[in-house]
Amino acid sequence: KHGHDRLHPASTLSFTSDGTHLAAGCVAIYRWDTTNWKEERYSFGSHVAFGNERALWVLGHGKLEQWDAARGEQVRAVDMTPMPMTSLAASTDGRYVAAGCEDGTIRLWRTRPGLVPVLTNEPATAITAVAFFPDGKSLATAHRYGEVRIWDLRTAQLRRRFQFKDTVPSLAVDKSGKMLAAGDK
Repeated sequence: KHGHDRLHPASTLSFTSDGTHLAAGCVAIYRWDTTNWKEERYSFGSHVAFGNERALWVLGHGKLEQWDAARGEQVRAVDMTPMPMTSLAASTDGRYVAAGCEDGTIRLWRTRPGLVPVLTNEPATAITAVAFFPDGKSLATAHRYGEVRIWDLRTAQLRRRFQFKDTVPSLAVDKSGKMLAAGDK
């Protein structure tokens, strides 16, 4: 009802952990204050993720951008070409941002002091979704042919694998970190 580009449906949605703001990625990035539904347009991209109440991450057009959501200002932008990225997630503590890539690699960066790469997955099938666990110690990845993996971020080791019948286009982890939901087609 409020705002996004009607010609291009939202491909990703992200709430702040306190629920006061919602961002949508379609062709443009929009953010709403959920108390009054005031809309702000930020940038161009298809994937969004709030890392905390202030850090909004945007992926699109070959760039990874960080925005200060409170001020509506871009903090930094990193050129990501030629890596076609398919998904984006940020840890709720703001320490990490992860992107899944078409070639099956996972790009994981420590956000402070800068974007420092800390994990790259062995090539596999395209990554379709990424999600952080709330404790910031694990990352779930979904792959084109139905595999879901859970990674230990402290050791960069694979902890578990699950196989689904078809592509898993979305992942979500509950606040307790005990439930992982995997969407299917």
